Amino acid sequence: MIYEEISDFKNWDHWNPWTNSPNVTNTLGEVTTGINGNYSFTDEYGNGSMTITALEPNKSIESEMEYHTSLSDSKSVVTMTLNPVPEGTEVTWNIKGEDDLKNKVMNFIFGLNLEEEIRPKYKKGLDNIEQYLLVEMKKYEISNPGLVDYGGGYILYKTTSTSMDKFSEEMAVMLQDIMKYMKEENISMYGMPMSIYEKFDYNNNSVIFSAAVPVRDRVIPATDASVLCTYIEPTRALKLL
Repeated sequence: MIYEEISDFKNWDHWNPWTNSPNVTNTLGEVTTGINGNYSFTDEYGNGSMTITALEPNKSIESEMEYHTSLSDSKSVVTMTLNPVPEGTEVTWNIKGEDDLKNKVMNFIFGLNLEEEIRPKYKKGLDNIEQYLLVEMKKYEISNPGLVDYGGGYILYKTTSTSMDKFSEEMAVMLQDIMKYMKEENISMYGMPMSIYEKFDYNNNSVIFSAAVPVRDRVIPATDASVLCTYIEPTRALKLL
């Protein structure tokens, strides 16, 4: 999640202290992520741009920043690296560049220390990433997971393999066959119908699954019957519907 935030400039408004400053006007480029992804900005002193020059997915992103004022021009390399740690992800944000003589003189005259100016902003940005993503993650938390203890028992079932786009159709037909058999044999349901997934084949977009109906007692179908009976051990499950 952190990499998605830092690797696409259109997300920087979520956390970057400069891009969401009222004194800065930002213009996103036609491409905002990947090599050559970019945006430009204008502030009270001049204008500049950020362009992605290198990246390693989920590990690092490097950008070149240019900044132009009426007094000087500068270029810097901005890097953000991600390092997994036991409690999460450690993010290191770094900027590296050289001042020309004119900049050094102006900084001396006005008493500016760029490192002291930038460090609090970078710390604020890193804090903002954490706070923003913690809020975003809560949107996808399962506050009521619906865990249920299924006591197990006997089921009547049919098994087949099909493509995922025909799953619902096959499921309905199989349940109808089971219900028809139960009606003919005067067998009552002992719970809601269910599907049991045996195996997914994502490469072929196919699935092997069983359609099943719980029954109270063991049923021994005739040898030529298309419906089978088995026992399911007690288990804990996630109730979706």
